Amino acid sequence: MSKYNLDELNIYVIDDDPIFMKIITQFMEKIKSTLTTPIPFKFSYFDNTNDFYDSADSSIPGIVILDYRLDKDDDADVSGLDILEEVKSFNPKLKIISYTSEGGDIVKHKLLFGGASHFIQKGAKSLKEFEKALVIEITKLIR
Repeated sequence: MSKYNLDELNIYVIDDDPIFMKIITQFMEKIKSTLTTPIPFKFSYFDNTNDFYDSADSSIPGIVILDYRLDKDDDADVSGLDILEEVKSFNPKLKIISYTSEGGDIVKHKLLFGGASHFIQKGAKSLKEFEKALVIEITKLIR
C-alpha cells in the first residue's frame, strides 16, 4: 500500500524531440520490467504540455520527466522554468525530473530552485541518472 493509496503510479514524459522520445520510451520499458513495486506504474508520453494537461490527473501524485525546451508548445519562447512552474501549479503533488541538452549550472539551479526534484544534463550518462532519479522518486511515492 502506498502512502497516497495509489492504484497506479503515473509517470509522464514531456519532450518534443522524437529521437529522444524513442530512446526514453525504450529505457522506461526496460525500467518497468526491472523494478518491483507494490503498485503498478504506467508511462504516458506527450510532445507538448497542452496534451499533458488534457490527459493528466491534476490531483494524484506522480512523476513528470520534463524537457527544458519544448518547441511544440504554443509559445516556443516560454522558458523551461515557466513550463516547470505551470506543471507544478497544475498539480503540486507531481515530482519533476527536469533535463536539457543546453544550459549548465545556471539552468540547473534555476530549475531546482523553481521546484524540480532533479536536474539531468542530457549526455552519455543521462540514462543512468534518470534511473537513479526515478528510483528515488518512485520510492518516496510508494512508501
